[in-house]
Formats: sequence, structure tokens, C-alpha cells
Amino acid sequence: MSTPPFPKEFQILPPVSNDVQFTSQEPSNALTPQHHHPASILIFRFSPDSKRNIGCHGVLRPTQDLHTYLDTQLSTPKLQRIHSRLWLAGLPRPARPLHRQRLLQRTINITENPNEHLVWKEDQIYLKPLPSWLLDHAFWEAYLCDPACASSSASNHSSTSSPDSTCALHASACGFLLSWTWLISHESDLHIAHAHHLVPTHLTYARWVALTNAFLDSLSPTDISPRYHYGELRLPRLSLIYWLAPSAATPHDLAFGYMRRSTWYQDFFARNFAWLAVVFVYVTVVLGAMQVGLATEQLQGDAAFQRACYGVAVLAMVGVAGMVAAMVMVWMGLFAFHFLTTVDFKRREERKRGGEAVDRATGQRKIQEV
Repeated sequence: MSTPPFPKEFQILPPVSNDVQFTSQEPSNALTPQHHHPASILIFRFSPDSKRNIGCHGVLRPTQDLHTYLDTQLSTPKLQRIHSRLWLAGLPRPARPLHRQRLLQRTINITENPNEHLVWKEDQIYLKPLPSWLLDHAFWEAYLCDPACASSSASNHSSTSSPDSTCALHASACGFLLSWTWLISHESDLHIAHAHHLVPTHLTYARWVALTNAFLDSLSPTDISPRYHYGELRLPRLSLIYWLAPSAATPHDLAFGYMRRSTWYQDFFARNFAWLAVVFVYVTVVLGAMQVGLATEQLQGDAAFQRACYGVAVLAMVGVAGMVAAMVMVWMGLFAFHFLTTVDFKRREERKRGGEAVDRATGQRKIQEV
């Protein structure tokens, strides 16, 4: 299916729209149709290793490149690369509704990265808000539907087409909208969504039920992106998948895991080496017990116990030295990685800005000559 996934009469639009209709020098990308459009004017580049051309200012303007904007808002390339291993991070079942997330004592964190939507860790879950333009039938027809996609499935779009093709965007949009039908299944869920600013303010439960019923009636499993064959995904396991399958990961993924968090070294070691404190406690208890045993008459002359104490003591010293050395090596590796990637990024940005400056100067000279 490459048509809007719900009839026009079920679309949900703001009661009054004073949006400015943007235009572009590129007619194919211009936001000129008289219907709802993305409210975001600028979005900052969120991924240092992004291959998207966002320009020297580090921002993407939907008015100039709407297709790339929709790609950043809907596509999940990081999950597509490891789709065959997603069963390690989550089950192929719908996500829990919002009221269940609250019952599980999970904090709802807003993310605008679709790769992080429905990803959870410990007592937190990351959710991408539902944009109002995804509830607009005319917007689907104009930008998310392509008749050429009707004969093939979403799985084929994701595997054989380019990541930002209209076919893949349609499948990702259907999957994303499906995920919100999981999250909002009761009126209490909608109240929670409004409280966390996850859905448009004009969305009512009655209209949501009408839209989701029409959407689910017209939806087929082949219409959705393979990512949404799974619901909630566990963040630590996603990072583990990337570390165990380096062919699917970028250098940044290998260094930081699936989702970039604080880059403070203190936080990094606290997250990844906290288990050493538990090991230290156990080793301390064992060594203390052996020391007490050596002070007793029954074990002072026991050769086997003496050898065991000797082995454990040596092993503890070697282990502590090895762990300290490993932490130092990890710190040095991270420092070198950050330094080299910063230098490389600086050079690439300087070349890009220099090239754009030359292009502008060349264009101005041509205009003057004319």
C-alpha cells in the first residue's frame, strides 16, 4: 500500500491554522500545498557521523530539503542495520501503553531521533513525539505516498531501496504511527501523552479512536518498516549487539554504544566499570576470611590452605593491577579517539566551508559578468 493509511474524513488537523506557507527555490521540495506542513523550521544535526548534507551551519531547513527532513524524522537506519539481531534486544510484540510505563516506574524522556523511539533502560524510556503533520491526509498524499511502491512490500523497500526513498519513508511513517496506537490505547494514555507534550494539543480521544480504527483496518504487516515488528528495545543490549557485530557499526557506535550519552570520562567509567566495585568487595571478603583462617591453630599448619591463600593473594594482586592497567588503556584509547575524530571533523568542516565559499564567489562573479 502506498496511499494514506487512513481516509481523509478521519484526519486530525488543528482547529485554526495560521501557519505560514513556505516556499523554496526548488519547486519539488517546496512546502506550497495548502495543507498542514512540518512545524519545525530548523533542526540541528544530531549525529556527528551523519551522511546527510546539512550544510556548513549545521542545520537542516525543511523548506529547502523536505525529503531529507522527513528522513531524519522517520527513518531508523541504525536499527535497520541490525534488524536480524533485534530479537536479542526486544520481543516481537507491541509496546506497553503509557499507563503501563508509568506503573513500571519508568521516566518518559522525549527524543526527536526515531532511532531512539521506544528504547528503554532501567527506569527510563525514550519516546519520539507524534507530529501533527502525520495526522494530515493531504500531507501523506503529497510527501509520503508513491504509486510505484504499491507493488512491493515494506521489507523490500528497506532492503533494496535507498534509506531515504519515498517507499521507505511511507513504511517508516506507517510503523511510527502504529507505535503510537500501541502507546495510546486508553483515554488515560492520552492524558499522559498530553502531560508530557507527546501529541498535538488539539488531539482528543474520540478523534484518536476514529483515526486508529480506520488506520488499523487499512494496515497490512507488509506496509510497516521491519523495525516496528518489534516494540520496546533494551538499550544495553542494542549497544552489545553493535559491539559484537562491528561490521554494522560506525567507529562512534563502537566507542559510545548505540546511544550517545554523557561524554564525561567520570560518567563513562561509572557506567561501564561499576561492576569492579562488586568484585572488589567479594575479593576483600575472601582475603579477610583467609587472614582469619591463617590466625587459627587448625589452619596454620595446613599446607593446602597455605597454598590456596598464596594463590588467591597473588591472583588478587595481579587482577587489581590488570584492571587498573585496562582502565588506563581504555582512557588512553578514548582520549586518542576523541582527539583524532575532533581533528578530522575540524578539517572536513573547514574544507566544506571553503568549498561553499568558493561556490558563492563563483556564482557572484557569473552574475556580475552577466
